[in-house]
This record gives sequence, structure tokens and C-alpha cells, in this order.
Amino acid sequence: MNPHGATVSTDVLLDSPFIFLDTKWREDIRFSLAIRLRHERSKEETLSQLAGSTLSAMLQSFPAAESYLSHADRKLRLASLFVISDRWPDNESFIKKCQKVAVNDPDQAVRGVALWIIAELFRAQQLTQLIKTFKTRYQINDISQLSNIVSSWQDAMHELRERVYYGNAAWQQKCEALSHSPDYSQLMGKSLESLEQLLSDSEANLRLGGVTLLSEYHGATAEFRDQFENLVLTDSSEAVRMAALRALIEYFSGTQNQHFEKVLADIVLNDSLSLVFRDMAYQGLFRVRRLAGGQTRNRPF
Repeated sequence: MNPHGATVSTDVLLDSPFIFLDTKWREDIRFSLAIRLRHERSKEETLSQLAGSTLSAMLQSFPAAESYLSHADRKLRLASLFVISDRWPDNESFIKKCQKVAVNDPDQAVRGVALWIIAELFRAQQLTQLIKTFKTRYQINDISQLSNIVSSWQDAMHELRERVYYGNAAWQQKCEALSHSPDYSQLMGKSLESLEQLLSDSEANLRLGGVTLLSEYHGATAEFRDQFENLVLTDSSEAVRMAALRALIEYFSGTQNQHFEKVLADIVLNDSLSLVFRDMAYQGLFRVRRLAGGQTRNRPF
């Protein structure tokens, strides 16, 4: 029985790629975002923090690192996943064990990292290589069947990104609710100066109104950008912080602005903040880094 309460064959991750689109698996992947981003930004430091004195042993060989995949300490299991995915990502034994970890590990972050590694391994392979992989593993000789399986994988990876990074996120639902809940009709028609003054009002509801109306009708322009960033980092109300962050993400979308990327990354890595707020910042990184044609630069994972 796996942690989600159902018996799942580990091969189902390869046989049925759309399992990644199931809510429970997507939540595992999303839950692991902080540790994955921390590892991406500073691999040596992160591995040292996770593995401690055992890191040197893990780095010696694949069998040594693989032995920690079933260790009782979750930090060592995470370190093992990262070490192997960095050094020996295409090892057949690792792929199989990674599936077991993704399905059965009791820790959500560990499951999420394992799931993401599997997804990335297959996403990074060329079409011809994917066909060879499935042909070898499942002894399927029908080229039409192989092509269908591979196409399913590619579609699943695309859909995963669209759903996890750009839609149906808890923060988007919360922001949508916030944008409709308070009645700001009495603030409509106020001058820019009056709305700007609301950003420092003692009432959180009025600060939220100021952010909402300024961003909706004027955008997070350079004139208010610094004030919005200050609200994101210091305001006592999460609703105000989220509204200001959403406005800044829209403003910096596609700009690849390194300063704002760092602001977002620091939020993601701040364990004292709510997962919803950190998730919003994480997804914002993709918006800021997005290039023409929907591509991204230096993905944060």
C-alpha cells in the first residue's frame, strides 16, 4: 500500500504516463519545489546539508549512493536521489528504484523529487531514444504501439507543466477570490495619488484595495514597483502580499529580470512562508523567465 492509500504497480509510471496528471501526484511534485530549487541554485551546499559526513561515500560510486535510497533518514534519501540524478541519471537500476520511491516513500518531498526525476529523464530524451527505451523495457516490436506510448509521454509532460505551473494552482484560485470579495466601489475614480496613499494605510483591506485598483487599472508601473515589492516582502497581510506579488509577476513577465528572479527565489526558499505564497512565487519564476515561443531560460529546477 502506498502513502496515497492505493496499491500501485511501479511500472504504471511508465505504462500510464498520465498518472502524473492525477492531483495526488502533482501535489507531491509541487510539494518538493523548495528543495528542488535549493538544489538547483547551490548543489554542493544543499547536498552537504542533506547528507553531512555521508556525502563523500555517496559520491564514490553508484552502488554506494543507491544504497541510501532506502535509508530511514529522509534527508539521506533526498541526497541520494540528487546525487544519482546528477551523476548517473540513466542507470537502469536507478530508474526502477526511483519509481518505487516515487510511489511508496512515506515522505511527500522525497516522492515529489523522485517523480520529477522520472519525468525529466523521459522528457529530456529524443523521440528515437524514447522509442528504443520502451522497446527494450517492454519488448514491444509494434512501431505504431511504441509511437503511441511515446506520444502519450510527451503529451503528459507538456500537460504537467501547463497544469502545475500555469493553471489550477491554489494561489491562482485564492487570488481570483480576493479580486472579487472586497467591495472597492467606493474607491473607484480615486486619483493615483489617493490610491498610492492607501498602500501605507493601517487597514489591510484598504492596502489590498490600493494594490488591486492600481494594478488593475495602471499596472505595477515603475512608479509603484518599489512600493509593491516592499509590500510583498514586509506586509503583515498575506492577501496584500499575494496581490502585490501577482501584479509584479505580470509586470516582469518575460523580462528575465534578475533582481526580481532573486526576490521570487528567496520567497520559494523561505520555509516560514505559506506553501500557497511560495508556490505563487515559484510559478512566477517561469513567467519571468519565459521567452518567445513559450520557452524558458535556466529553468529553476
